[in-house]
Amino acid sequence: MPKRSKYKLRLPVGEKVIINANLFEILKKSSLQDRKKIVKSCFAKKRFKHMGEVCDALAYIYKKQQTNMNFYKCKYCRGYHITKQKKRKK
Repeated sequence: MPKRSKYKLRLPVGEKVIINANLFEILKKSSLQDRKKIVKSCFAKKRFKHMGEVCDALAYIYKKQQTNMNFYKCKYCRGYHITKQKKRKK
């Protein structure tokens, strides 16, 4: 039987997106449709500050669920979010 590691793999919690003055201005100038898109792509997801947190979260998700996930840098909060969608070709 393989030896178990004494360290448990834990999902980095991430944090909620905080609306600062910059984000507030973006929302204020946006149409209702654009606001819904921003909420879905940013505010409804956890924000990871650093790439290291993203890597830890992706490793945790893969180990637990055997699921490949992607990440992207958010243009609204300037953090990283994890998504199930495939990367788009530019």
